[in-house]
Amino acid sequence: RDNPIPIPDNDIDLMVAILDLVIECDVENVALMDRMLNVILSLCCFCKEVLIQFGVIVVVIDCMVEHEGNELIQQQGCAILALLASTENLQVNLSIAETDGIDMIVSALAGFPENVQIQTDACRALSHLSIDHESRMLICSQGGLILVVNAMNKYPEHMELL
Repeated sequence: RDNPIPIPDNDIDLMVAILDLVIECDVENVALMDRMLNVILSLCCFCKEVLIQFGVIVVVIDCMVEHEGNELIQQQGCAILALLASTENLQVNLSIAETDGIDMIVSALAGFPENVQIQTDACRALSHLSIDHESRMLICSQGGLILVVNAMNKYPEHMELL
């Protein structure tokens, strides 16, 4: 998809750096973190590769780790990781797995069973990440497979879970 408004790489780097700075200096500012994650989620549709290049995976997972109990942060994080995880780029998937992304996705899936958006995005992310054998084993060992099946059973009307 073409970006309707060209955004220079420097500006994308700055947005990722600001979110990282919020985590470092003002971690309790959930409203700002949520807004920055929303910006990054929007950018994922147009500049996924640039975001990955500037370290967005680590920053998003750090947000999720810092606010594991916050439904909005977990929802944004799962949505972003679902868009970044890829069936074509094993290196991106490995990066997500190595930075505890699978842990956080499974944790969000378990922690917010009533949030259909988290369930949908987490299942989509795990499906992309599961193309690698080691990631599949990690997902299964953390109970991810059972959680995915539970989500599919709980929300059969959401075909994107299948």
